[in-house]
Amino acid sequence: MRSLVVLVCAAVVGLVILGGDKVSGNAFPALESHMDNLVAQTRSSGGFTIDPRDGTQPTQGVVVATGRVGSRVMPAATFFGGGGVPALRDYLSAHASELWANHARLVGSWYDRPRRRVVLSVVELVPERTTAIALGIAHQQTTVYDLASQSDIPTGYIPEQPGHRTARR
Repeated sequence: MRSLVVLVCAAVVGLVILGGDKVSGNAFPALESHMDNLVAQTRSSGGFTIDPRDGTQPTQGVVVATGRVGSRVMPAATFFGGGGVPALRDYLSAHASELWANHARLVGSWYDRPRRRVVLSVVELVPERTTAIALGIAHQQTTVYDLASQSDIPTGYIPEQPGHRTARR
């Protein structure tokens, strides 16, 4: 009986070690060694799009955020002043279930220089430009991002200003 207890304990310890990254809060170990680089990439090139499950960064397609509700916005000074890596870890942890359940979802950052802020979002990679623009409008985005050309694509969406109603056709 004692050897069975030892065997069961060893199996549990082995599972905890194998799943340790998820247990300790790091649901995406492929990104752990890249966190500092992702913060630097956000600062230098304006953002990133990455598959958190394997750490790959796509180079084709149009990136569309899945919605404002799941986004995290923080001051650029905080993100670049040491808060970026913890913010990424927290964001990934908060969205781990969604990202593991839906492999079409990726994570993106966007450095909104004029407003001095960084936005973290769960994103989708859409292969077709027209579809991406329509999806961007549906998600209230003024632009979507073309990875191949490394440029913003205006969607035509105009957010309503507080106290001002925008006429729609």
